[in-house]
Parts: sequence; C-alpha cells; structure tokens
Amino acid sequence: MTIELKKYSFENFYLPTSEYIVADEEKDTLSLRSDEEISFPETDGNILDAVIRIIITHPKYKTPLSIARHLKQDKRELGGALHILTDLCFDDLLHQYRLRAMKEVLMDTKVSTKVIAKYYGYASLQSMNQFLSDHTGLTANEIRKGMVVTEKVKKLPWWKL
Repeated sequence: MTIELKKYSFENFYLPTSEYIVADEEKDTLSLRSDEEISFPETDGNILDAVIRIIITHPKYKTPLSIARHLKQDKRELGGALHILTDLCFDDLLHQYRLRAMKEVLMDTKVSTKVIAKYYGYASLQSMNQFLSDHTGLTANEIRKGMVVTEKVKKLPWWKL
C-alpha cells in the first residue's frame, strides 16, 4: 500500500504581507487585519495550515519551540511533519517566511524600521538588522533603498546558509 503525500512549495503557501498587514504611515504603525479580511492560503487543513496561521497572526513568535507550544505539539514531531510537507526544516520555514514578510513591509511602506522590528518581535532594530544581515547581507535601510547583495558581502559559513 502506497500513501501519496502532497508537497507544498514555499510559493504555494506564502501569503503576501499586503493581504494581512495594514500600515498606517501617518501614525507610524503596523497592525493585523481581522481574520475575516485575511484569505489564508489553503493547505488542505493540515498542520502546515495551523503553522502558517500562527506565523501570520502572531509574528512575534521567534522560535519553532514557541509555535509548537502554542499548538500543544512536540517540536520534533511538528518539525518532522513540516519537513515532509515542505522539504524545509522548521527553522528554515520560519526564517524564510519572516524574511520575505519583512522585506515586503520595508519596501512597500514608509513605516519606521524600529516599528517593523518591534512588530516582528525583535528586541531592537539592531537585532533585526543583525538577522537581516546574516541572512541577506543587507540591513533594513539597505533593503528599503532597494540595494542588492554585491561581491563585497562576506561569505556566510556553510552552517548559516
């Protein structure tokens, strides 16, 4: 007996930030739309659906462990299920979603970088810039200006790729 599992690519379940974040540039704030206004990506009602909903509605969750606790699941089992469904480990899924969302907010709004850092759960702008720099080679202001990574950017060690 063979069981066929549907695989989900990142593009299939990524929801653009414009679908769920409201940026008020006059008040310099970011807020989440109500659940009725958000059209969440459909993933056949599996665990990936629950994780994506948490990533979108609770952007301050920083670790897979905090998401697993929120879902009352074992982190290893949850990570294994996500890996089977997406071919991404839990950390990679969380980092990719957060990176893409932050880049969109930085490029599409004029909300201050400090507000964006706070919205995504970083203790400071410096810690968000360190995360962005480690993963993209650029700071928040450089991303906002539309800069791209050049040859000058240091090569990341293989374990940080």
